[in-house]
Amino acid sequence: MLKKTLRVACAIIEHDGRILAVQRSEHMNLPLKWEFPGGKIQKNESPEQCVVREVAEEHQGDLPRAGFGALQRGEVSLLPPEGRKGGE
Repeated sequence: MLKKTLRVACAIIEHDGRILAVQRSEHMNLPLKWEFPGGKIQKNESPEQCVVREVAEEHQGDLPRAGFGALQRGEVSLLPPEGRKGGE
């Protein structure tokens, strides 16, 4: 079985005991699901750069420059959820 590798990064942003989550558009795969801000890592981009770029794109603002508390790297295997649009 061919294994597709996709490099992604996300942020868990906490402020005053609250955690930021964003809701996907009804026109996207997995419509209206909640997720942490993030996305696909572009060529020659670090996970940290990806998170800063994605937060700026999604929220029309900058990620506070408080720094990164922890960075976790690893591999996750995902099974395609039922009802996914476009069969991707």
